[in-house]
Formats: sequence, structure tokens, C-alpha cells
Amino acid sequence: MIAFFPTPYVDELAYSLFARYHAHSGHMTFRATAEDIFQNKDSIPNPEFFPALTEEVCSMISRSSNMEAFIADHTMLPYYIRFLPLERRRKAMELLLAMDKIFYDAIYVRKNKSKQRQYMRYCPLCAAADREKHGETYWHRKHQLPGVEVCLEHRCRLENSSNGILSDNQRFKLIHAELVIPENTPVNMDVSDLEYQLSDYVMKVFDAAMDFEHDVSTGKFLQSRLEGTPYTSLRGEQVFARKLYAALSEYYQRLPQYSLEAWWYVQKVFCSQDFHTFDVSLIAFFLGIPIYDLLNMTLPEMTLQQRFDSQLRM
Repeated sequence: MIAFFPTPYVDELAYSLFARYHAHSGHMTFRATAEDIFQNKDSIPNPEFFPALTEEVCSMISRSSNMEAFIADHTMLPYYIRFLPLERRRKAMELLLAMDKIFYDAIYVRKNKSKQRQYMRYCPLCAAADREKHGETYWHRKHQLPGVEVCLEHRCRLENSSNGILSDNQRFKLIHAELVIPENTPVNMDVSDLEYQLSDYVMKVFDAAMDFEHDVSTGKFLQSRLEGTPYTSLRGEQVFARKLYAALSEYYQRLPQYSLEAWWYVQKVFCSQDFHTFDVSLIAFFLGIPIYDLLNMTLPEMTLQQRFDSQLRM
């Protein structure tokens, strides 16, 4: 029986919560902690989500939050399902609530392992503020967003932790941020206005409440916003993905984490085959689409092609 269980901090990853429990429980091994909190003691902790939890842990989490809110506020799910089709979004939440590991098949995660991070990140100034307020620091969700390398609160660069928590040799561990984040990390303030503004855009998209009611194709929505630009044909039936890719590459050329490496990445977004929040945000930010519009996507009553054809018939 668990004698105590910590309450999640604001923006704390579930992984971080379990790592704090491990650090404060007195257990000498990960396996002992795993027997306390995971249904399967051989479960591999996932820094972005969590394995199936025991009823006791679920009950303790529910003291401060229901499980749906816990998932929304303490996992990376909003990042990976934001622009998925409605049924897939619902399925992902349903499977994660059921703690069914096949939920990975419902979310959208990059398959290119060479582009995936191997380290958890932190902001030195946030860590110092955490220690002053709580007596310890923890792993923040907002510091782990793929593509975002900036702490929005302090406008400084995020740093990699010293342990490769996401690497194979650390997979069967729960590493408390307090034990690996040094107290005197130099603060790197070298952040351009463009990177800061884009990061702020992505963060606001991530922070917004998840939508499980509306189903609008991200690709069709973005295509509807190309009207009047050189990136679509006069009738609007064709997206000039190569031309848009060239413009994006020039605009973001100094962005260290630019992710659209070829023109067909752009094409995949417009064909609703790429749902990655950062990729969609790169295009939407470049096109000047307000965040509200991106989060509440609607399509015009008539497509550009329909309006063009109707004018020809007049």
C-alpha cells in the first residue's frame, strides 16, 4: 500500500510525477517503484505518456484531477492529436483513458528516429524558480514540445539534461529532474524574434483545450487560406507545394529546428497525411493565420474553385 503520493505541479509531466514519487519513496530500485504504480512491473516509463497504472495510483491522482484532465494537463497528448481527424482524436483519448498501449497507433508521431530527441530539456531559470517555490524542480511539459527550443516565460534557450532519459539505457528508470539539473547552468538568451514568436504560436496551439466535437480537414482549411497568394492556382484546385516550400525555407532559414526538409512534407500537410503540430504551425504562422482561426477551423461556404466557376458562368 502506498503511504503517500505527490500532487502534480503546474505543467508537470506524468513521468516527472512518478519520478518524484520514486525519489521520495525510499525505494532503492525502479522495480520496487514499478510494483507500486504500474499494473505491469516490467512497464517501460514513457516520458510523454504513461503505462497502465494501478487502481490505487489512479485513485490518488483523482484526488486533485479526474483522469481525462490529468491526461490533458500532464501528458503530451494535445500535441500529438491536435490536427488529427475527429474519430482518431476521440480514439486516442479513449485508448489512453483505458491505458491501452495500442493508443500509440492512434496518435501522430514522427517515424524518423534520427529527428527524435534523446534528452529531456529544462530552462535554468524555471528550475531556479521551482526550487525556490517547491524545494525541487521537475520536468515541465512545455519544455518538451518537439520543435520548440525556447522557454517562453524567460525568453532563453532550453538546455538538454545530462542524462539521456529517452535513450535505451535509461528506459527502465524514473529520473527525478532535481537530481540531474544543475543549479548553475549558464543561461543562453540568444533567441531571435522570429523563433520566439513562432514558439509562442506553437505553445498557444498546444495549450488550448482539446476539441472532440468538430471535424474539419487541416489540409483543406490551410488550402482555403491560400487564396490571394502565389501558392495556389487561380481556381484553387492546386497547391504549388514546391513554391510554398521554397518560400518557407527562405523565411525560416535561420530557424535551428526547421522541420520541413523537402517540398513533399508541405504536400503531405495539405493532403492531410502529416498532422504534426509543429509542421502545421510552421505553415499557418507563415501564412499569418490567427491562432483562434487555426484552433476553430472552418471552411468557406464555397471553395475558391466553386466561386471562380460561378463567376465564369455569370
